Amino acid sequence: TISAIKGNQVTATIPVGDGPSLPVIAPDGTVYVTNEYDDTVIVINGNHVTATIPVGKDPTWPAVAPDGTVYVTNFGDSTVSVLN
Repeated sequence: TISAIKGNQVTATIPVGDGPSLPVIAPDGTVYVTNEYDDTVIVINGNHVTATIPVGKDPTWPAVAPDGTVYVTNFGDSTVSVLN
């Protein structure tokens, strides 16, 4: 799970998948969480999962470009997934 926190209060606990790592936040507030064990990226808007996107094997280290494009390195198959 990932927890949304405001101040010192947990406002939501959101299930995100198997092996979550390194969430990133886009300029528009969208949160992207990679799941290493099920090879997906979870997209969160507000306190809700809005998409589950399949990517390459063992995704980690997401990055968001200024234009909102998300790049995810897939260590298991030596690729990069591009989400826009």
